[in-house]
Amino acid sequence: MELTILERIVLLGILPKEANYVTLKIIGDLRNELSFNEKEIKEFGIREEGQNVTWNMQKARTKKIEIGEKMYEIIVSALKKLDEAHKINAENASLYEKFVLTIKN
Repeated sequence: MELTILERIVLLGILPKEANYVTLKIIGDLRNELSFNEKEIKEFGIREEGQNVTWNMQKARTKKIEIGEKMYEIIVSALKKLDEAHKINAENASLYEKFVLTIKN
């Protein structure tokens, strides 16, 4: 699935921090895939400013992230919990649309 820089950052923040061992290993693999490597940090001008992360919008591009069936279910569950708590916002709405409102092929 193609994810923007913002979607990658937001998804890192909503993934469960605790789970059973197997699920935690899957989440760890996804966290590694979503994280930014040194090349991306330099290329996109990614930097932390206080509690905010900024980047060069003109240089930003999406990244294809492989998401397996179990990880897809975990992400959908996390997003549905946010929706039930009325915590869908401008930052996570695109993830909700991509994962919850569309049918995975």
